[in-house]
Amino acid sequence: FNASTSDYIEWTKIGVYIKGKLVWGDGLLFGVPQNIVTNTTENEIYLNWDSVEGAKSFQIEIDGEIVDIGMSTSYVHENLVPGTMHIYRIRAINPIMDGDWSDPMEIFTLPDVPQNISASGLGNSINLSWDPVIGATGYDVEVQGAPVDNGINTTFIQTGLDSNLQQTY
Repeated sequence: FNASTSDYIEWTKIGVYIKGKLVWGDGLLFGVPQNIVTNTTENEIYLNWDSVEGAKSFQIEIDGEIVDIGMSTSYVHENLVPGTMHIYRIRAINPIMDGDWSDPMEIFTLPDVPQNISASGLGNSINLSWDPVIGATGYDVEVQGAPVDNGINTTFIQTGLDSNLQQTY
């Protein structure tokens, strides 16, 4: 019914759903999750978003697999491999229909921390080395509190130092 007219007309301000799928009209009966915030560590990706009016629960799609998460507006994806990418979408649902998915988000876990770090000093130089980190595209070495871009190298040599000088890396 459209109260703004005295004649019969097709009006798309209402949606018709069959088995949760929009078949006619305006499908925006409730919104897509907004203000999605993500946080990452080496092994976890945390997602948080605003509640959606009319939603009775939420689903999150993780790398193509749909997970029902109830009314929670946050999700923690745990036990991940460092330096890996995961794709997420979120939607609100209710018993009548499924809402539209949010835009896909590609999120990477942080690279792992370098392991087997060794340091040796010889005369006026210090040599650092470490094992490569899977997924790392470069390394920074902090020298006396200041970061130094070391490119993709897994060794760092500082030369021209005074003898018996203590350095912090």
